[in-house]
Amino acid sequence: MTSFEEMADYNKAIELNPNDAGAYYKRGVAYYNQGKYEEALADYDKALELNPLQPSVYNDRGVICYIQGKYQQAIANYNQAILLNPHDSDFHNNRGVIYQIQGKYEKAMIAFNQAILINPKRANAYVNRGNAYSQQGEYKKALADYKEAILLEPNLTEVYNNRGSIYNTQGDYKKALVDYNQVVELNPNNATAYYNRGNVYSNQRKHQKAIADYTTAIQLNPNYDEAYYNRGNSYYEQKKYKQAIADYTQAIKLDPNYLDAYYNRGLIYELQKRYKQAIADLTQVIQINPTYTQAYQIRGLAYYGQKRYKQAIADLTQVIQINPQDADAYNNRGAVYQEQGNTKQAIKDLEKAVKLYKKQGNQELYQQALDDLRGLKVN
Repeated sequence: MTSFEEMADYNKAIELNPNDAGAYYKRGVAYYNQGKYEEALADYDKALELNPLQPSVYNDRGVICYIQGKYQQAIANYNQAILLNPHDSDFHNNRGVIYQIQGKYEKAMIAFNQAILINPKRANAYVNRGNAYSQQGEYKKALADYKEAILLEPNLTEVYNNRGSIYNTQGDYKKALVDYNQVVELNPNNATAYYNRGNVYSNQRKHQKAIADYTTAIQLNPNYDEAYYNRGNSYYEQKKYKQAIADYTQAIKLDPNYLDAYYNRGLIYELQKRYKQAIADLTQVIQINPTYTQAYQIRGLAYYGQKRYKQAIADLTQVIQINPQDADAYNNRGAVYQEQGNTKQAIKDLEKAVKLYKKQGNQELYQQALDDLRGLKVN
C-alpha cells in the first residue's frame, strides 16, 4: 500500500468515526513518516483528547518535540508515557537522550540504566549511555558500552564512529582507523567516517591522506564546514596557502561565525604580509570572542607590519591584560617599542619576556629574547 492510499484509508476511517482515537494516531504516524510534524502533532493531540491513556502517543509526541528542540515539552510527554507504562525501555531511553542534551548527566544515566534493566538486548540504550560517558570524559565506561552495543548490533555505524573518536582522542590511531574503516565498509557514503579518518591522518601528519578523506567527505556533503576547515589546516601544514585560504573561505560561507576559520585565514594573510586582510579577519575573531588573545597578538603583528605602532602596542597590551603570563606578547611589544626608539620600555618588556620564557622552559625563545636584550643594553 502506498503512503497516499494509506492516508486515504485513515481519512476515511476518521470520516466514518470521528471518535476513533486509533485512526488519528495512525494518521499522525503517517504524517510523521512524511516529515509533516505539525500535522502529526495535531493528530496526536486529537488522539489523546479522545483517549488520554495511550503511552505510545505521548512517546511519539515527545519525539517530535525533541526534533523541534522543545526539550521540556518532550520530557513532559516522556514522563506521561512512563507513568502510563513504566516497562517500556524506549520511553526511558528517549527521556535519557533529552537529559543528556541538557547536560543533566545524572538523570540521563538513571534513564539509560533503567532502559537497559528493562531490556538488556536493546543496543540503543548502550549507545546513548556510552555517548554520555564519553561526553563526561569517562572513556573506559564508554568503550565498554560501545562494545556491548556492537555485540548486539554489529552494523551500527554510529558506534564505530564514536568509538573511533575516543581512540583518536587517546592517541590510539591504529584502533581509530580500524573503526573508521569499518564504517566506510558498512556505508561507503558516510561522510562523517571519512571526516573522522581524515582527522586521524592529520594527527599522524599524513596530510595527503587526510586531504583525500576530507575531499571525499565534502563530495558526500558539500555543506560540511568542518571538513573544509580541517582540509584547510592540512593545506596550511603543507604550506599550500592558496588552497588553505580557499577552504577557510568556504567554511566561513557555510558558517559566518566560524571563529577558527577567520583566525587561521588571518594568520596566513599575516604570514603573506597581506596585512589589511589579516586585520579584517582578526577583528572579526575579536568581535566574536573578545578574549581570544592570539587574535590580538597576530593583529598586533599585522599593525606592526603596517608600521601602525600605536595600534600594535594596544593589541599586545590587551593580550597581557588578559594573560599576564604571555611571554610572546611582552617580546613582541618590546620589538615595537624598540622600533619606536623607546629603548627603556623595550628593555623592560624583553626582561619580562626572558623571565617568562625561562620559567616556561622555552629554551629557544628564551635565548633569542636574551640575545635581543643584550643587544639593546649594549647599544
